[in-house]
Amino acid sequence: MSIFWKSFFIALAVTVVSVVGFFFPAVRLGGFVLIVGAALWLAWKKPAQAFLIVALEWVAGHEGHLFEAGGVSLRLALFAVLMLASARYLYQCDIRLKNCVRLLADRFGAPVRHAKLFLVIIALAVFAAVIGWWRGNDLMNVARGFISYGFYLTAVPLVIFWNEIKNRRDQWIPWIVGAIAAVSLVTLILFLGFSWGQIAVHDSLYNWWREFAGGKATDTGLYFFRLASPTHLLNLLFFFVLGYSWRDSFGRQRRGERRALTLMLAVVILGLVINFSRAYFLGLAVGSLGFFIRAPWKKSVAIVALTAAIFFGEFAGLNLLASNGKTFGLELLRGRAVSLIAPETETSSRLRQEILPMLFSAIGRHKILGSGLGTEITFWSASSERLFKTRSFDWGYLQMWIELGLLGAAFLTAFILLLNWRYFKSVVKNGDTTSGIGWSSSAALMVTAIFTPVIFHPLGIITIVFLWRLSYDNPYEI
Repeated sequence: MSIFWKSFFIALAVTVVSVVGFFFPAVRLGGFVLIVGAALWLAWKKPAQAFLIVALEWVAGHEGHLFEAGGVSLRLALFAVLMLASARYLYQCDIRLKNCVRLLADRFGAPVRHAKLFLVIIALAVFAAVIGWWRGNDLMNVARGFISYGFYLTAVPLVIFWNEIKNRRDQWIPWIVGAIAAVSLVTLILFLGFSWGQIAVHDSLYNWWREFAGGKATDTGLYFFRLASPTHLLNLLFFFVLGYSWRDSFGRQRRGERRALTLMLAVVILGLVINFSRAYFLGLAVGSLGFFIRAPWKKSVAIVALTAAIFFGEFAGLNLLASNGKTFGLELLRGRAVSLIAPETETSSRLRQEILPMLFSAIGRHKILGSGLGTEITFWSASSERLFKTRSFDWGYLQMWIELGLLGAAFLTAFILLLNWRYFKSVVKNGDTTSGIGWSSSAALMVTAIFTPVIFHPLGIITIVFLWRLSYDNPYEI
């Protein structure tokens, strides 16, 4: 069995067991113990291979709570496994804490010397957590926010095991796409179930999707149910890995490879179509500009045209299925496009506009130090005629300013901008694929973060750390 199908069936089985665990808590606990146990065993025997399990959970685990034990999510437990594997490596190498940075720098070079930036980010998160506690924010929300920033420590195992991971790079694309395919299949089944009325809001599968997967389901009123999952961020970012690979294969005698990449692109784009997020599409559009930098225009136009064809083909097909042949979805597409310039025409856009005054008010109260992690905003929605209370504000940079303060938000934003600038300089100078993927991915992430909190979600943070480490692996100097 190929790596793709192994990953696909494992991810699908994990999802099915999680659904069963929604009805039988003992199954959920058993799944947690089994997966963490397997990761621990691999981390002890072959630490780099533990990343295969962890990466599968990142892609197929949605919010990270498909399995839990004692309030500890599977994602957090696997993160702890990676840190334990790193600690064991350092112990075996007899690298003690006091000279750890110097010896690691001698062994792994520049990434370790520059990794001190992540210690600054962790320090900012500690300070923001203290501020949040001091200002009386809910302690559970403070803890959740701090744990998310703790994922910046993923830099440690990435630096230590990078070479071993890189030696298996031929396995990573089919492994990740296989998991994305499983998630896309599950999302498609739920999409059709909601659209055909077989699954209702607040029934068991809906509650599993909301509570365990951390997803959202929204009825557009036009036969189409938008299903959003945190995992779809990785669909957006992995699109560029496949897109650049397809572009480079265009015009060469590599038709078999190009067909496989086309199918993978269709799988990745399917999740984005069902999510139907304007923020993701905007990130996709900006990131796709990288296809045109230092590349033949025919290849660049070809990959953009292919992406558009897949998107509109899948969108029309899904609308035909959902509406039983009544519509191609043009009305829905037009409505979403109009809401970009007229937010009052669409519910989620109206809410995003209505919360803005309260966000600016919160910034005005604590401009420099911020309100701390776990800050909640309460606002009245005139359109919905109800009071909302939330700690997810849908304006990523404003939320970062509110929680970290001006200095903390400026530092983190500057770090991401500099990372993007490093890739941009390299892709303009050398036109290499690695730099192109790095620039497009970081640009898409930065743009998406305007309207979503992706840059302080664990998956967004893991992406930033990965792009940071990848920048040192470029065959050209960045």
